[in-house]
Amino acid sequence: MLDERLLARVPSLGALPAAARAELARRGVNLSFRRGEFLFHAGDPTRGLFFVLEGRVRVINERDGRRYLVHEEGPGATLGEVPLMLGGGYPASALAGTDVRCLRFSRAALDAAMSGSPEVAWLLLRRMAERVRTLVGRLEQRSATPILQSLAALILERSAEGGPAVTLAATQQELAESLGTVREVIARQLTALKRAGAIRAAGRGRIEVADRSRLIRLARDARV
Repeated sequence: MLDERLLARVPSLGALPAAARAELARRGVNLSFRRGEFLFHAGDPTRGLFFVLEGRVRVINERDGRRYLVHEEGPGATLGEVPLMLGGGYPASALAGTDVRCLRFSRAALDAAMSGSPEVAWLLLRRMAERVRTLVGRLEQRSATPILQSLAALILERSAEGGPAVTLAATQQELAESLGTVREVIARQLTALKRAGAIRAAGRGRIEVADRSRLIRLARDARV
């Protein structure tokens, strides 16, 4: 059984009717994963719907010895909708990119909550729609946006989340997977951003935004 205050930390769950929150709290599970641990692997049978409380989760596919990032999720996100609704195994693997805390609800728990609160069903549909929009946006970005521009946009996004000094990923390889390229390209683009005065090293694999206006311009136009 969960403390209902945990549910309140997820805006979408906190907005549900009290009866639905109570049902989910009664049946939910609180889980923690260390960076590098898998929440689930592709092909595994469904374990339920995951709501991320803390940390970042990388959803990946692995082919020919390489990893490909499908999408990355942070606090408030959900994972595992596809096999929950359609059956079968997970279509991709979920890997903790940082230490992660999440809540997990079985299909039975969600059914019980939906039986008295249709808002739960709308919540799941909304999350699926948001996921589709995100994936379409990623496809468009990969096909039409220079890597330097994508990298500048990613740095802006992460700095807005956690302050001017940010850790983009545990390694440059993970960052390359995020942007659909290879590590050597990322190293060159980070050097280009430093030379342009947009970022600077902040120690221990972290970078700091040195000139936000310059970085914003580069996120819109990749010319340095």
